[in-house]
Amino acid sequence: MDQRYSLAGKHILVTGASSGIGRAVALRLDALGARVTLLARSEERLKETLACMQGGEHAFFCYDLSDVEGIEALIKEIVAARGKLDGMMYCAGDCLRAPLAVCKPAAVRESMQINYFAFVEMLRCVSKSKSCNSGASFVAMSSDSSMKGEKCLLTLSAGKAAMNSAVRCAAKELAPKKIRVNAIVTAFIGGTRMIGTTLENFGEEHVHSFFAENQPLGEGKPEYIADAAAFLLSDAAQFITGAIMVVDGGYLA
Repeated sequence: MDQRYSLAGKHILVTGASSGIGRAVALRLDALGARVTLLARSEERLKETLACMQGGEHAFFCYDLSDVEGIEALIKEIVAARGKLDGMMYCAGDCLRAPLAVCKPAAVRESMQINYFAFVEMLRCVSKSKSCNSGASFVAMSSDSSMKGEKCLLTLSAGKAAMNSAVRCAAKELAPKKIRVNAIVTAFIGGTRMIGTTLENFGEEHVHSFFAENQPLGEGKPEYIADAAAFLLSDAAQFITGAIMVVDGGYLA
């Protein structure tokens, strides 16, 4: 392997690592030699992710990122226990599917808490010189809904659009410190909570019909996003920052 694509020895934090895209990213980083710190709410599911990994220098921390005020202390704890970070993949997210009529302030705040506020606070804390090494790369998991409106996805769309803007601004600010910040936007990926909820609400026939009509390359897999994340976290992407990378099977084409 070209060493620019290797993640050997790099310490990377993955949020939302207990399932779906977060778990797939953790497994891909493990295969590429990274030391991965897993973060999510469920200890049981984090242990399941850890059991699937082949490397021996991984660890997990349980935390609910909706508690934004405690994130700074969490990052200090992780760095003290595991060393400075070389990267972060922010996969935690909330997908409230609801019509505008029920998007009251409390529901909007709850969704924005994970999709935007927690991400900004994580980025603020991990980008400090005490928390990361020079050349660190931070990647956010965004959504095509940040660029294309969909019924009943107002809070997700707004939160991820705000995330995209934060990525661009932070990329400009952190570039002098040799820190890169990027985002990945995607549409509907199989094996995720969003697809699970859609299947429950609309049925398998509707979901397959949607893929056929809207995603030219069909249903995506978490592993496809993991490949893009691994690239952006590697030195092979050293000249990419402030980018909103589209990995959506052609949904936005």
